[in-house]
Amino acid sequence: MRVFTIPSKPDQQAGSAGVTLDLLPGALGASNVNVTHVAAGGTLGRHAPPRRQIFAVVSGCGRVQAADGATHDLEAGTFVLWEPGEEHQTWATTEMTAVVMENLGVLDFAGRFPEILLED
Repeated sequence: MRVFTIPSKPDQQAGSAGVTLDLLPGALGASNVNVTHVAAGGTLGRHAPPRRQIFAVVSGCGRVQAADGATHDLEAGTFVLWEPGEEHQTWATTEMTAVVMENLGVLDFAGRFPEILLED
């Protein structure tokens, strides 16, 4: 067994504010996983990820906005999937913790994840 300390760093990319990342090792070239802490009222600034990105809310709640301006509320137990290049921004309504996975490979949903249908 090997035990490691999880490093943390503030994330101020793309105009983000009130965001701290707990870094986890990724698989070279294929994926990257981090734990993201967003303070109440904080934001992950508008950006377009280079890889597919899953933002899975573990605790707290917030709101996301797509490139077209559409918004959706998030809460613990939900995740958002953005495709490469899909612009978006995230705000925390309360203190929010999320696991963020970036991936170049194929995702295996295997019918286990009911999709929330968004209203137009």
